[in-house]
Amino acid sequence: MDSRAKTLKGTGESLNELITDLKELTPKLFKEAYGDAFLVYSGLPSDLKPHDRAWHATLWGEDRVSGQQMGQALGTTLIYQIRHTERTLSKRFVTVGRLEGTNDIIINDRSISGLHAVFEQSAKGGYLVRDVGSRNGTFVGGVAVPKDSTHAVRPGDSIRFGRVIVIFLDAIGLVTLAKAAAKL
Repeated sequence: MDSRAKTLKGTGESLNELITDLKELTPKLFKEAYGDAFLVYSGLPSDLKPHDRAWHATLWGEDRVSGQQMGQALGTTLIYQIRHTERTLSKRFVTVGRLEGTNDIIINDRSISGLHAVFEQSAKGGYLVRDVGSRNGTFVGGVAVPKDSTHAVRPGDSIRFGRVIVIFLDAIGLVTLAKAAAKL
């Protein structure tokens, strides 16, 4: 790991905590410091109208969502790094689940299993998500990921773990999101 590498809390980091680095660093420097893959969870403001495209994309998992659309739907926004931590034994996978101490990404929601899913890098450098037998399933763009099967994810894809929907972004998408959020 690069000496400049920064690790976010497994329980998610507020977008506001990262906004300075996101606005001041180039995407390349941000990627060197924080990595190249993120999950973005955006709690929705109560006044957002159901016909708003960002509302639909965030809640119902449209296939692809841009950083700009996510920026329009910002309420409480948490950023999760897809990066291995010392919390797990596997260096091959980045784990997602409800239990602290055993997962790299911890999402505290009852619809998420203790160990729900894992991310791994593909041979081509992209990312794959695998449902590891969760109780309430993993979905990419609204399509169920069968147990123990992988599904490729691309920047802008919606991923649902149980009832929690996140958006997969790369470093460029996260920098775009921060700039859109700063304009709100």
